[in-house]
Amino acid sequence: MYDGTVRFYVMDPNDPVLAFYRRAFPGVFQDLNQLSADLKMHLRYPEDLFSIQADQYTTFHMTVPQVYYNREDLWVLPNETYAGKGRAHGVLLHPDETPEQPARVPPS
Repeated sequence: MYDGTVRFYVMDPNDPVLAFYRRAFPGVFQDLNQLSADLKMHLRYPEDLFSIQADQYTTFHMTVPQVYYNREDLWVLPNETYAGKGRAHGVLLHPDETPEQPARVPPS
């Protein structure tokens, strides 16, 4: 039963900022493996971080220096919306996994 308690879980144990916070506030941050499986199903990738990374990939996906220098293969992220919503959400299924995991994917 929910009692209003707030818990913080560590997604990236190698994050130096988080390491500082863990030392400053011992006992506040718990390892992600302590999060129940039911709640783990609801974790989502932050939309702002996704947008920044998708924007960077429009340029930095190019692997040939001349193509990169001439900006010959720039990707453009569309501005279309679907049913009044922003970027698309898809369901990705890794071949080795059985549960479907909702994932944010850049529109094509």
